[in-house]
Amino acid sequence: MAVERIDTPEPKGEKTYGKGHENEPKNEREAKDMASKEITASNQGAERDALELKAGDQDPIVQLEVAKNPYTLPATLQHLATLANFSREEWGLVREAVAKNPNTPPDALARLSRDWIGDIREAVAKNPNTPPDALARLSEDGSGNIREAVARNHNTPPDILSRLAGDKSESVRVEVDQNPNTPPYPPSYM
Repeated sequence: MAVERIDTPEPKGEKTYGKGHENEPKNEREAKDMASKEITASNQGAERDALELKAGDQDPIVQLEVAKNPYTLPATLQHLATLANFSREEWGLVREAVAKNPNTPPDALARLSRDWIGDIREAVAKNPNTPPDALARLSEDGSGNIREAVARNHNTPPDILSRLAGDKSESVRVEVDQNPNTPPYPPSYM
């Protein structure tokens, strides 16, 4: 079955890897193969078996599409979270996509909560599957954006929200006030 590539504009905020990039196709056949892999990996209707196979591909752009796909199995996301090589920018994008995926299991999110890239830690703080111990660690992060994301997460435990109620950042305190898990009178308000 032939797969036809449909040219669509690159989504805003996405990073692309163009001419001169190490993963640039070397010939037309390789370009068609890469396009086919990317289409399959990003297809929300793709069979989960096909996504499993694509997750094993060594091309980080293909793995990025698998990590973004909402139908990717938790075990595959776990695998992608542990595979990522910190020395390549593409792997940071893969880890961030794993952190944003609603199917990512809590243990993978706990691992990613220790990532050196702030955008990845922030994505973990926003994910509803993030376990309480990872949210506790992130609530002490030096970045106000990450602490704000923890305060906004509706699965953040009340004791963490009580601590964040006294945060130095006003935006964090505002998110604590709006979180339904915040105790009526956090100790920091008394």
